[in-house]
Amino acid sequence: MSTNKQIIEQELLDFLGRHLLAKNIEYDIDTELSSVGIDSLSTVEILLFIERRFGVMIPDEQLDRQTLLSISTIAQSVYSMLTNKQ
Repeated sequence: MSTNKQIIEQELLDFLGRHLLAKNIEYDIDTELSSVGIDSLSTVEILLFIERRFGVMIPDEQLDRQTLLSISTIAQSVYSMLTNKQ
């Protein structure tokens, strides 16, 4: 089964909603994660989820504010790694 960027975004949205964010917080794929309380510990949890679910690790040199800004930017990085892996 191929994974597209929208599937990655949806799985990340679901993960945040189930494990990291309070129920009353509104967010979407373009919400800045820091604005909804995602801190460095939560970011590590997101990265571990990505590694378990998609089998890729975001390289240290890409772990910057721009890549980790939102679900959309994270999903783009994961999608790029998955398409380059094939």
